[in-house]
Amino acid sequence: MFGVITGISKPLKRILGSCSTMVNDSDEDFLYHIGALAKGHDGKLHPTQAGLLAFGHEYEITNYAPQYLLDYREESSGSRRWDDRIVSQSGDWSGNLIDFYYLVTERLLRHFKMPFSTDETGTVHGALNPVTEAANEAVANALVHAYYGANGSIRIILKEDQLSVSNPGSLLVDWRVAVAGGFSETRNPTLMRIFGFIGVSDRAGSGLQQIWETWQNIYGEEPLLSEAHLPASVSLVMPLREEKAPGKTREYPQETIWSFAPIDDATLASLLASVPEGLTPQEVHDVTGISKRSAQERLKRLWEEGSISREKDGRFYRYKA
Repeated sequence: MFGVITGISKPLKRILGSCSTMVNDSDEDFLYHIGALAKGHDGKLHPTQAGLLAFGHEYEITNYAPQYLLDYREESSGSRRWDDRIVSQSGDWSGNLIDFYYLVTERLLRHFKMPFSTDETGTVHGALNPVTEAANEAVANALVHAYYGANGSIRIILKEDQLSVSNPGSLLVDWRVAVAGGFSETRNPTLMRIFGFIGVSDRAGSGLQQIWETWQNIYGEEPLLSEAHLPASVSLVMPLREEKAPGKTREYPQETIWSFAPIDDATLASLLASVPEGLTPQEVHDVTGISKRSAQERLKRLWEEGSISREKDGRFYRYKA
């Protein structure tokens, strides 16, 4: 139905290196075991949608999904349309999702100039630097959660001041739930499983949470997540401003440096009272160790109860006792 998966040797070797229990499988058996192949009515093995997208060639994929397009561009020069580009239609590489992920993350690695960490097989992606790791997570999310039957494309555009990632489809959960983490809803579960074999997806529902925390900690800003309709698409814009200077960390009185033990509302109010200029949720997290999301929710509740006050400080609120 989907044609024949060809040219899988490179991604297959990457995956085999991290799947010791399947290392003795033939290529065909291995693809069957991970869901890339399935038995048809004729009793023979045929590529699944996930297998075709992950391992097929672009001309095979577009026979099934005519609007399929992967597009990565670096646009840092004002003298031309782009400085570097990877597009699935170019014909000089396979055009599938696995190879696209590796080609893009290799370029992000060079841009952010931070090394990858790997396991003993050398296959598991994960950056020593949280910015690179979060950027890789954004790319993986777009590839795994896209709706491939839509009239749209996956576009990743790297500019001097931002990294934007967009994919066709809609969010399956409210964006606030996604950012809070801990809840996973997947449009393409088999595709996520395949990516999991190369150490890209952990199915923990923590991808956007990791991106948000990293950008707040490193750049002092939140990414912008938005949806469009007709056609449906999701866009994530990650600003690339100057990183927060380490020397600008706020100094707190010694008595306000708390342990990671549970902190009740009275203790939280006492902490605010000890800092006359007030604290943002991020600063409460820095001082107490409670999560930023929890700090936001608790401070907002105390403010709604009238126990504390708040004032706008840029894009965030500063809370005072």
